[in-house]
Amino acid sequence: MNIERTRNLKLFKNEMGQANHFLITILVGLDGIKFGDVDIRDEFSTSWNPKSREQSVDRSRLFAIKSTLAWLVDNLDMYFTLTNQKPSVLQTKAYKDEIDGCGRSVYKKYLVYTRVLGIDTIEACFIDLLICWRNRLTHFNAENTMIPENRQKLLEESDHIESAFNGLLIKETLERFDNFGAPTFKEITSLIKASLNYIYLLDKYLIKCLNKTLFMNSILLNYFLGSDNKVKRLNNVYSKTDKVKRNTIENLLHYYGFNNEVDEEVDAMYESVVSLTYAEADSKLTDYSFA
Repeated sequence: MNIERTRNLKLFKNEMGQANHFLITILVGLDGIKFGDVDIRDEFSTSWNPKSREQSVDRSRLFAIKSTLAWLVDNLDMYFTLTNQKPSVLQTKAYKDEIDGCGRSVYKKYLVYTRVLGIDTIEACFIDLLICWRNRLTHFNAENTMIPENRQKLLEESDHIESAFNGLLIKETLERFDNFGAPTFKEITSLIKASLNYIYLLDKYLIKCLNKTLFMNSILLNYFLGSDNKVKRLNNVYSKTDKVKRNTIENLLHYYGFNNEVDEEVDAMYESVVSLTYAEADSKLTDYSFA
């Protein structure tokens, strides 16, 4: 068994995968209202009757874009948080302590993960812009500013960004950010793309640094000891037939990102775990190690 992507990446993709589609759907609907192409159903007529459709649409468009920014940052925070929760793919105690020290600040978590894993890409700079922009538009009196080096890197890579992000003019984007304006549709979709790319990179770096057998051990300990009923969990596995036992352990590992590709060290540990008796497994839990 091997692991190429974490479960956390899958969850992030599931949450963000339709963000572009949802935003486009909302904006298409708003355009229909603005130009009179939409008939209002009776059920809405008593609660929606603006003096100016155009102004209402413009304000609603801004709300949709600001909400998408907030949704993006919340999902980044979800990934950062899950990465440091048991069973954690961040295995160095000093780094885990740093993340714990960030509290609820998604920006501080971003800085720690980016520094620890050495991610020096335009995607990382876009995340700096994204979080600061979200804070400016959704938090009262927030005046978050980007790290100067990240801002400069975006400007230096303006030609590449224009090519890779559907004609995005980063100088104009930064000017809009400086003036506390809302992102355009092209800018918000570029931030979505950059966020997906950044999380893919972060996940790749985390897997590269991962001790897979220690991670498997952490998954097993979390399963058996993370419940209030260790005996019930042991019975779910080690009181069953060999086939059920094997399938249950395999499904548990798949849930956290393992696949069926060969890794001799991981496979050896897997075979050792599925061959245990109930009493042997209970003893392993007492020692906090299936290795």
